[in-house]
Amino acid sequence: MIENGKSHSAVPTSGSTGDSAPGQAVPTPVGRRFHLVSPAGMVIACCLIAAGYGLCHLLGLREDVAVLFATSHTGSTGRFLGAAVYVLFYLGVVVACPILLLAGAIFAVISRGLCRG
Repeated sequence: MIENGKSHSAVPTSGSTGDSAPGQAVPTPVGRRFHLVSPAGMVIACCLIAAGYGLCHLLGLREDVAVLFATSHTGSTGRFLGAAVYVLFYLGVVVACPILLLAGAIFAVISRGLCRG
C-alpha cells in the first residue's frame, strides 16, 4: 500500500521498526493457530476425514470402486479417480480416525496429568 508517497508493507523489513528482530515476520494477533498435534487438532482431523468420506458416499463414489477391481466394463478416468478418492477416504475412516481419536485421548490425559502434577 502506498500512502503519501511512502510504501507500507504488512511485514516489516530489516530497516523498519517493530517488536521483532530485523528480518523476521511479525506475529499476527488474529487468533490462535491450528495445531494438528493437539487433542483438539486430532479430533478435528478425524472429523474432516469422516466428513470427506460422507461426502464421497453421498456423491455415489462407492459404486465406482468396481472400476479398481476390473469388475466393471465402463471404466473411465473420472470413475477411476472417484474410486481412488473414495478408497482413500474409506481407509482414512477405518484406519486413521481410530488412531487419531485414541492418540488425542491419550495426549489429553497425559497433558492434564503433567499440568496438575
